[in-house]
Amino acid sequence: MAELAFYPQRSTPARVISLNEPVVSAQIAAQVKALTVRVGDVVVKGGELARLDCADYKLARRIADGSLQALNARTVLAKQRLKRAFELEDKQLVSTDLLDERQANLTALQADQTSARAALQRAQLDESRCVIISPFNALITQRLSSEGQYATPGSALFKLIDLNQKEVSAQVFSEDAARLEGAKKFSLQHDGQSFALKLRSVLPVINANTRNREVRLEFLGKSSLPGASGKLLWQDLRPHLPAEVWLKRNGQLGLFILKQGQAHFVAVPTAKMGRANAVDLAVDTQIITKGHYALQPDQPVKLTDALAATFSQ
Repeated sequence: MAELAFYPQRSTPARVISLNEPVVSAQIAAQVKALTVRVGDVVVKGGELARLDCADYKLARRIADGSLQALNARTVLAKQRLKRAFELEDKQLVSTDLLDERQANLTALQADQTSARAALQRAQLDESRCVIISPFNALITQRLSSEGQYATPGSALFKLIDLNQKEVSAQVFSEDAARLEGAKKFSLQHDGQSFALKLRSVLPVINANTRNREVRLEFLGKSSLPGASGKLLWQDLRPHLPAEVWLKRNGQLGLFILKQGQAHFVAVPTAKMGRANAVDLAVDTQIITKGHYALQPDQPVKLTDALAATFSQ
């Protein structure tokens, strides 16, 4: 008889999700001078999204730069005065108090320099934030501000979707989830197209309402668009036997195998009546497929009244 075992293809609804869907906001307080993209536009990483009025921040940067330059000049002078004080001390022409005073003055100026550099860096950072840029290759899905509007830190300007970093999300039965890592040939079927996938993660949590587990998969090669819905397909590597070989004995569902001339009943607790079920049997096991409905466990079997098929992979 032909091989009984087969390896079914399983499926479940799935959808493509973007890993990044941020709302881009202003980081400084300023009037929106220009929104340079519209809904539906695709921008590259680092591409300009908007410009804010930067007059105040340019002025603050110039002031900070001027303060640092003034401190640099005073520090140079303080170093020169301290050097001369050391030279005069060797000749015993200045007091120790004067030397200490000039040393303290230089130390204070150097501390002021550190603060001034930080203030300049802060002013430069604020000025750079007058131009809002895209953090990745993105699709503009919403424009949340208008030109002329006054933005404050945290004011939403755009909503984006990352077009490059995508995954497939699907819900699978809890008992199937545990076996997915041993499965193969994952794919997403969408709009008549097939997209190859690889399993990234089976989330270690069960949905309290559906009793399912979520799985995440990555695209291999070409990918579908974020938001696409379709079917996740994969091949079960466990051998399955068709529904007609399964029956109940003593309240348990299982099948009969031929073992030393007798019908040996093998119970499979996870099996379900009326459907093909997975088995864990040796490849040379002989499955009784004829006359088995009237059989009882350990009943002698002759090949003339029962047909045993070799179970092979």
